[in-house]
Amino acid sequence: MRSRLLTTLQYLQQPRHFRHVLFAGLLLCGAWFVVNVLPWKVGPPPPPPAVAFQKALGQRVPKGVSDLVVVSRQYVIKSWFWMRFHASDQALASLLRTGNATDIKRVEHPPLVQIALQGTLGIGHHKYDSVDKQTVGWHRVLKIRKPEVYKLSYFSEADGFIWYSDVIVDRKGGWVYVLTRSD
Repeated sequence: MRSRLLTTLQYLQQPRHFRHVLFAGLLLCGAWFVVNVLPWKVGPPPPPPAVAFQKALGQRVPKGVSDLVVVSRQYVIKSWFWMRFHASDQALASLLRTGNATDIKRVEHPPLVQIALQGTLGIGHHKYDSVDKQTVGWHRVLKIRKPEVYKLSYFSEADGFIWYSDVIVDRKGGWVYVLTRSD
């Protein structure tokens, strides 16, 4: 075993072979960086909260919405938004009106409700999701006594994407939590 190790080290000490191994190592590191890091760091700056709301949900921020917090991630052309806001009953009715979204369904099936509450709809990247959830206070979602969960989809003619959203409503507290992604 020791002789094999020495033979390998002697092989690598030859300048020509060392350069090949070094080049291969740099190539692999560069490929990892390009796939796993770079696409999450480059791209357009995140849109302001009101623009993100309209982009993902197909309507301007309705009157009665306050304390809007939005966290945005983009990977190449895919986007994710985590949102939290207070909403009056009128604002909530506007948000859940059929005219704004292509499809709106209330989720009643307990396993599907749990999946929505955990915030796993097309998640962006595990490295960032926990920070994004913390920023919008997603940990509060699991503490809602009677959550209302809705699935929305909206086709945006402006960017050509279909936006899929999980909307979690806390009627008692007046909070709304949204996880949305584009496809």
